Amino acid sequence: MVGGILLLNVGRRVEMVRLFRETLAELKIQAIVFGTDIVPTAPALYFCDQALLTPKRTDPAFFPYLTDVIKKNHIGLVVPFIDPDLDYLAAHAEELRAACPGTTFLVSEAEVIQLCRDKLCCSQVLADKGMLVPRLFLAPSEFGPQDLPLILKPRSGSSSQGIRVIRELEELAGLKWEPGQSFIQQFIDGEEYTVDCYVSLNSRQIISIVPRRRLQIRSGEISKGVTVKDQLLEDITRKVLEVTRVVGPAAIQFIKSGDKYYFTEINPRFGGGFPLSIQAGAHAVRWVLQEVFFSATIQPCVGQYETDLYMLRYDQSLFLKGRDLKEHV
Repeated sequence: MVGGILLLNVGRRVEMVRLFRETLAELKIQAIVFGTDIVPTAPALYFCDQALLTPKRTDPAFFPYLTDVIKKNHIGLVVPFIDPDLDYLAAHAEELRAACPGTTFLVSEAEVIQLCRDKLCCSQVLADKGMLVPRLFLAPSEFGPQDLPLILKPRSGSSSQGIRVIRELEELAGLKWEPGQSFIQQFIDGEEYTVDCYVSLNSRQIISIVPRRRLQIRSGEISKGVTVKDQLLEDITRKVLEVTRVVGPAAIQFIKSGDKYYFTEINPRFGGGFPLSIQAGAHAVRWVLQEVFFSATIQPCVGQYETDLYMLRYDQSLFLKGRDLKEHV
């Protein structure tokens, strides 16, 4: 019997929590779904079997707290939902494996996470491999008015935080651009695409590639999207996966301008729009659970998904009395 699975920093990801719970039931895996966050007002906490409030990962108490939860509850799988947790799990992989033998942490190797999380370095590596990326500017002397508009990005960041479009060079002076912490890129005006992927934890084979066009974005995350079929984009995605060596789920972002796709970033985890590719037939949650708990061999099914499937998100409220908010975490 499996004791439980642990979903870290669930935040607003109610759909993903539900997918894990439903898939565990379908596979007849007897596991409790534990969800964590650092605040009791994270909505997805209340859709888990058990909600936990954790110390901040920068707190020295976090590591002993995390390992204690894993050991006490016989956690078989730990799933991070946000980028800083990827950094933490990858950086502490050896200590976590030693403290929690038998637990799978859904994260790629440390050097893979470091590459993916450094948007500048990742773009440079892929450009060196012949892939299209927006032109990179590493110093103010490298660009001028003829290169406008530009885009300022943090080297590591999430949910579009810290990204600014620069339409006048004077804007940079007020932004206190620090080349070591952020970088300047050519602004590509075009359609945004995300490709949801799954690479087997066991065989390292590419299992699925599902491109989707981002029709509308809210707070850096898709709110409307549609699955598409595009052989060129599939081929480029394969190259990105081969170069980065990501395993498990990944969401890779591109901008299409004309007939060309420009790589912008890769998130080596379940992205916010993954429910769309899962609904389309690429059930990455099921594959994770089958690989971890049954050591199953997942057969590649690239191209086998429903196209022209739309996802239209809307808000829904959860109402709790103050005493319930405190009692459940």
